[in-house]
Amino acid sequence: MYVDEENAKVVRFIYEQYSAGVYVPDIICKLNEKGVLHNGKPFALNTVYAILRNERYIGISRVRDEVYTNLYPQIIPTDLYEKVRKKLLCN
Repeated sequence: MYVDEENAKVVRFIYEQYSAGVYVPDIICKLNEKGVLHNGKPFALNTVYAILRNERYIGISRVRDEVYTNLYPQIIPTDLYEKVRKKLLCN
């Protein structure tokens, strides 16, 4: 599986910022300032939250009742994902 490193950097940035306590609207502002777009458009709140909840970034895919750990490469450390997940559950 090929990892688009430019997109992976954006995903890592979003996770790192959120885990450091930066609010999603502020993350979006930073991305906009850098000229980073999602599918040719500025990031939306729901897009960033979907990224923050996506287990594929830690290499996990769920299909029906099956869990696969070998379909996607892990681009976010598991401990960072778990820290973000816990913060999302508290909000």
